[in-house]
Amino acid sequence: MMRGIAAMMVAYFHIARGNPNYLDTSNLFFQVGAYGWAGVEIFFVISGFIITYAMFHGGYKLTRVHKFLAKRLIRLEPPYIISIVLVMLLMYVSTLSPHYRGQPLNFDWWNIIGHLGYVNAFTGAKWLQDVYWSLAIEFEFYLGLALLYPLLVHKTKTISLCTMLALVGMTFVPAGESHVFQYLPFFCMGILLSLRMAKKYSNTEFSILFAIVAAICYYKFGHVLTGLGALTILVISFLKTVPKQLAWLGHISYSLYLLHIPIGGRIINISEVLIKNQNLRVVMVFVALAVTLICAHFFYKLVEKPFQNKSKSIKY
Repeated sequence: MMRGIAAMMVAYFHIARGNPNYLDTSNLFFQVGAYGWAGVEIFFVISGFIITYAMFHGGYKLTRVHKFLAKRLIRLEPPYIISIVLVMLLMYVSTLSPHYRGQPLNFDWWNIIGHLGYVNAFTGAKWLQDVYWSLAIEFEFYLGLALLYPLLVHKTKTISLCTMLALVGMTFVPAGESHVFQYLPFFCMGILLSLRMAKKYSNTEFSILFAIVAAICYYKFGHVLTGLGALTILVISFLKTVPKQLAWLGHISYSLYLLHIPIGGRIINISEVLIKNQNLRVVMVFVALAVTLICAHFFYKLVEKPFQNKSKSIKY
């Protein structure tokens, strides 16, 4: 559910506010999406929790790192790569419209190749769509956790606690916003909850460590993102019943995240030329969201779900 809410936050942000010429800044529906981008940080908290949780219950060991990476790559990369192809195709189709007002299409193939392995995070090259930067962050997190997890669950509590503190401290590594270090407080919130549920940390240890992480998060990101991170932890901890609609939204969240700009954003850009009335433009924001949700549903069924099943078949 929280993945679904986070994906919807980001989708609404980009659809309602991505085109600066679409809605007036005074429009309520423009203002509502002001913090929609923060859905990405919610994703980071969820990843910290669920990946650690899965590793614990799957009996992960460092000798099985290849299986861990295979599971993540099979689960996430095919939808990502297919979305890149879809983005390129839609970019080309857009140039065929008589209303197209952008630059002539000229693909930078080295840039496109740099999307594979998330090389663009290191070269600084522009992503084909904005959301891809966060997938690079997630992948770096998977690599780091694959190496550090055995120390986080080490039977010697001192080693476990020192590893956790070192991981939190890595957030001050001056690597910039393109790499995982900047966002480690959010991932660590999720990791801490997972280790608490696994009974690796007592309530006291969890509380002290979480207070340290929250303080660092507040120092670096302010009260809004820190509060959203803490709220995500509370929801995961205590919410037991999820409405079917929100559960469905959670299932298609990755597909929604990948498709909302190339599909929903494109609907907005097309309607900007055809519709000038602000009220009708607000209606089009929700039409764009609805169309994107439908497309995400089928993308999930036809693309994401089959690879998700293949990923589940791999055991640590």
